Amino acid sequence: MLDQIRNRLTYANVMATLAVFIALADSSYALSLPRNSVGRAKIKRNAVGASETRRNAVRSSEVKANALKGVDINESSLAPVPSAATAANAQKLGGLTADHLKVRCPSGTRANAGACMEEKLRPAETFHEAATRCDVAGRRLPTLAELDVFYLDPEVQPAAGGELTSNVFESRSMANRLDVTLIADDAGTASFQAAVGNPKPFRCVAYPRN
Repeated sequence: MLDQIRNRLTYANVMATLAVFIALADSSYALSLPRNSVGRAKIKRNAVGASETRRNAVRSSEVKANALKGVDINESSLAPVPSAATAANAQKLGGLTADHLKVRCPSGTRANAGACMEEKLRPAETFHEAATRCDVAGRRLPTLAELDVFYLDPEVQPAAGGELTSNVFESRSMANRLDVTLIADDAGTASFQAAVGNPKPFRCVAYPRN
């Protein structure tokens, strides 16, 4: 058997057999490359193009964080950010401009000491009636200090005989009776008047809003 093989063994047969083994060995080596052994430095520029890459072949989960830079991305292929699709909306919050969000006093009131004082006096009522009317309107009676500051404005006309405030004290002369502080004159002098059965004009205080 061996004699027959030797008789047929030629240089060409030997070289052909070696070539087959070498080719198989190279293929085996190529298929068992270590993980991440081929990096950007080992790939010729533009060697891998669109025709060599299947669509969606590389997912975001397969790309290392911060591996892609601005130069690697074609910005023109990116869709606009929804919230900044137009220049007009870019300067808005929920469709509102900065002017819409400014805090201001309601119509008919004037900014005063951090609140909004009604410019027009309301008809005379008792303390409890006046407090109730302001409360129903979502407002309140002003404090003595707020009215004092309000009267410093030369355009404000003080109420003749004073107006109601929210300052209530226990009566100095009668038990179980409340007195209300009033602005009595242009100088802002305070006086005490009975809270019950003593109607006086008043104005309410509103809260700033946008």
